Amino acid sequence: MRGIRAEKEGLATEGEDADAPPMELLARSGPATSSEEYYPTVAINALMRVLRDPALSSHHLMVVRSLMFVFKALGLQCVTYLPKVMPVLFVVVRTGEDALREFLFEQFTQLVAILRQHVRKYLEELLTLVYEHWHRVELLPHLLALLEQLSRALHDEFRLVLTPSNPTPYPHASPAADPDAEPYRCPCPCP
Repeated sequence: MRGIRAEKEGLATEGEDADAPPMELLARSGPATSSEEYYPTVAINALMRVLRDPALSSHHLMVVRSLMFVFKALGLQCVTYLPKVMPVLFVVVRTGEDALREFLFEQFTQLVAILRQHVRKYLEELLTLVYEHWHRVELLPHLLALLEQLSRALHDEFRLVLTPSNPTPYPHASPAADPDAEPYRCPCPCP
């Protein structure tokens, strides 16, 4: 009886970590099982535990695939989970194997299509990832697809990021940094 009461109150019982992250506690003490948030929260928590564990890297591709399945099912409701998921995905892109990295860029493109303007919060980090991997020829189609989807999702906001004075997809990679570079001439009628 004590264990049930402790679990309802959100307290740790034997064998549980008292220092569990807040999102982990949400599954136990937050939404009731009848809530629409309960099952996606439990599923995302379990998937994130696997994704954070480098020893389980052989399962990361399937975990990302499963996360995307949940996000597609949730639609815009997935926005509430992004602050916990996106930083981990950014780390996995940087540390994962090449096949996983390629797959993640494909999934980022699909995620941007789901999130639309809500991706704004992660724009700088996504553009940094694009810049970091721009030299990898095998990733270029995925990077370009991601940039295209970002431009569709953010419209004029994305255009402001890629201004005539900074035509590269990363703010710190300005052609002005290279004194020998040709001056950039914008092909479109920019204001």
